[in-house]
Amino acid sequence: MKVVDLVRIDHMSNSDLLTYVNRNFHAGWNNPDIGSGEMDRAGIFKTFGIDEDTIVCKVSGSSMVGARIFDGDTLIANTKAEAKSGDIVIVNLDGETFVKRYLFKGDEVFLISENPEYGDIRVSEESIFNILGVVTGSLTNF
Repeated sequence: MKVVDLVRIDHMSNSDLLTYVNRNFHAGWNNPDIGSGEMDRAGIFKTFGIDEDTIVCKVSGSSMVGARIFDGDTLIANTKAEAKSGDIVIVNLDGETFVKRYLFKGDEVFLISENPEYGDIRVSEESIFNILGVVTGSLTNF
């Protein structure tokens, strides 16, 4: 599953954060303070369980449907969390950004799809590989 839009929360102004939340989380109708632009940064963070170490991204594709991550979903990830085998992560691999399940098998690292139509990716020693964050939540649009 490819990442199509990645945003660092700590680089957003309060106004930009409110706009982003309204546009992508579809929460404005649920909380009048967000919809009116009156909620402060701490309130937004508390409402969505995020903090300054959070990145948010939109994803496209179907390789993670078995983990209930669907095309067009918005993912929330913690950049400071240490990825453990089995976690769903946002990774950059050789210049492309993906969402996959992170798995250790012996000394090898694999990026696992959650859809049998897609193959797994073995991360080679020659690969340029970086974990950007551990996924902590997914917002699905209906």
